[in-house]
Amino acid sequence: MSRPRRRATIGAALIAAAIAGCGDSTHSSTSSAPSGAPARIPTSTAVRTAASAPVPTATTTGTATRATPPPPSAAGPPVSSGPPSGLRAATGYASYELCAGGCSGSLPASIRRPLHLPGGGSPCPVSAGRTLAGFSGPVLGSGPVLAMGPNRNGVLSTNSFLGSAWSGGRVTWVSSAAYRGPLLIRGRELGGSRAVGFGEGHVPIDELQLSAPAATSPGEPAGAREWPSFARVKSPGCYGFQLDGTSFSTTIIVRAAGT
Repeated sequence: MSRPRRRATIGAALIAAAIAGCGDSTHSSTSSAPSGAPARIPTSTAVRTAASAPVPTATTTGTATRATPPPPSAAGPPVSSGPPSGLRAATGYASYELCAGGCSGSLPASIRRPLHLPGGGSPCPVSAGRTLAGFSGPVLGSGPVLAMGPNRNGVLSTNSFLGSAWSGGRVTWVSSAAYRGPLLIRGRELGGSRAVGFGEGHVPIDELQLSAPAATSPGEPAGAREWPSFARVKSPGCYGFQLDGTSFSTTIIVRAAGT
């Protein structure tokens, strides 16, 4: 056979082998993967997993593979998120609007107790007002610190503050002569999620930290202390205040009503 004819024969054989190889690759796409290669999941197979269940990880040692469960969630106290939305954080006694730069320091940590305000109800479980000698209006609470401003039925009348989302009603906190220590006052809506602010600012503070009294009134019992302020709310409703001192923790409930 001449050399040109031999080359043509070899070329034809190579073309035939290539065509046969292409046919084989078409069928091998659905066959099992070769040994040692990672297995492929067919696209038609639905894999269902529980969204809430953590998937165990696999740990391989030599030829053995064992499932390692996910680590447990770390436990610990909740992280403080700061003041409620729309309020400023009080930063000590000087945060009180009538301190006039004459207050310094902050509350002892021992009186910052967890809130223990009651749940909501219908009607609102207001604190009943009563008359107390020496005070110009009804007072609410069992003492030694009382609230003066809401009426005898526990209703606090609120008015809008120009340029502020928070309306407010005047509340004067009055301490008897029997208590001379610091005072922490906080509040929130009962049966809801609305916050309570304090003070006369465009943006209220989130709590009252009180020490030296800001005022006294003629005719009040000897040794009484007063802190006039505003309780601020965004909507009418049932609200509770918690008053904490060094030797007591008490609550006062009011119904805020816009005028």
